[in-house]
Amino acid sequence: MLKPDELPLPMTVDNFTITRRIGAGAMGEVYLATDVVTGRPIAVKVMSAKLIGNTRAETRFRREIAAMGQLRHKGIPSFAGYGDIPGGRPYLAMEYIAGHPLDAFVPDGRPLSEDLALWVVTQVAEVMGFCNRESGMIHRDLKPNNIMVDLCGLPGLCEQSKLRIIDFGLATYIDFGDWDDFSPRDYHRASGGTLTGEVVGTPHYMSPEQIRGEQLTFHSDIYALGAILCHLLTGHAPYAGSSAGVVMAAHLDAPVPDPSRSAAVRAATVAVVQRAMAKSVSARFRSYQQFLASLQAARFASGQATKRITRSISPSADGQPQPSTSGTEASHERPASALWKRPDAPAQPPPPGSSGTTGWRRPDATAPPATQPSTASWKRPIRTPPPESPALEPGTKRFMHQSIVSPPKQPEESLSDEFPTTPAVQPRQASSEPISSSRWRRPVRTPPPEVQPPTTEAPPSPPPQP
Repeated sequence: MLKPDELPLPMTVDNFTITRRIGAGAMGEVYLATDVVTGRPIAVKVMSAKLIGNTRAETRFRREIAAMGQLRHKGIPSFAGYGDIPGGRPYLAMEYIAGHPLDAFVPDGRPLSEDLALWVVTQVAEVMGFCNRESGMIHRDLKPNNIMVDLCGLPGLCEQSKLRIIDFGLATYIDFGDWDDFSPRDYHRASGGTLTGEVVGTPHYMSPEQIRGEQLTFHSDIYALGAILCHLLTGHAPYAGSSAGVVMAAHLDAPVPDPSRSAAVRAATVAVVQRAMAKSVSARFRSYQQFLASLQAARFASGQATKRITRSISPSADGQPQPSTSGTEASHERPASALWKRPDAPAQPPPPGSSGTTGWRRPDATAPPATQPSTASWKRPIRTPPPESPALEPGTKRFMHQSIVSPPKQPEESLSDEFPTTPAVQPRQASSEPISSSRWRRPVRTPPPEVQPPTTEAPPSPPPQP
């Protein structure tokens, strides 16, 4: 016999063929479907049958459809469509994420490595920062169970995996002025330990102001991210208790947890966890950008590069790959500073473009003479000017290694009684020294002398005869 919330399967709604139920949230159930046109798998979220007739709940569900249709990010399942199933219940179709929830990689108190845990929270914080900037979204139910991990064909969780945030059923949107709780007014527990009613969220990751029912901001999600980081570093939730009330009381009154008491983590990582989980909103990070910057600083606080650590998976009894609880980790511990020393670098530099160029350094100046010539006795030679040559003409001076010869004495002008002539210039004697451009002068061109035409005079008359 079907429950009131369950659908008769299989059934076709619009372009989607719903085949099986895969989960439930605070606002409804999630089913696996297939797109009839494209054939790709789709996750269809259908509003719970208990909320039929609740105007505020229906309005809130359709606001979630509008917000998911506007958001485009690699860390959010892509929007695939919406509509109503027979009976008037609205549904939201999104991309189906094949993978495992994040909490499956931290079983039985096995924490992740510090660098890998910081990387996971950094990816989630980037997605939530985008959602808060675009639509003022506050998730209100961030927890490892709502973070899906796509291994991308690799054997375990590593930095090549893809993380997606799911289950936005309890999210509020500042742009819509949505601060009300549209869930039923009686307390009940949905999948993953989510409490709905007067208090919404998961007790292990709820902020103090969310427990008190106050108006929330993005600081509440930052508190949840700090609690998730503490869980990944220590292998268990920040506060434990026999009931949800005990856990929520610890969030209100207990001291801020210190992950370094349960695991070997750096001081910068401890500071990030404690500031994100501060009891007062004003003591937490002021923005997602500041939170991300602190996460990045904590990742590289050691100053030494470490190899990536992956959490492997192994097939279970039913043949489905599940995160392994007894698999080995390809981990490489960071060497202790007292025992570690820099490896010897090659004496000669590798060829340009090779992979070993970063390890070469200049040889030590105190090397023996056989391997390196000594430069202690070497001095720069003194450049002396060349000696004066006796073959130079008188008056010659050396300046900038170029000979400058004084001009020759001009001969006196000679005048003729009949014709004036130009001064007689003595021809230049051949010299083996090349002619310098500073000694050369353009010759003076003088007009030729004027030639007087011959005069014809009458011959003298002969003397008279006696």
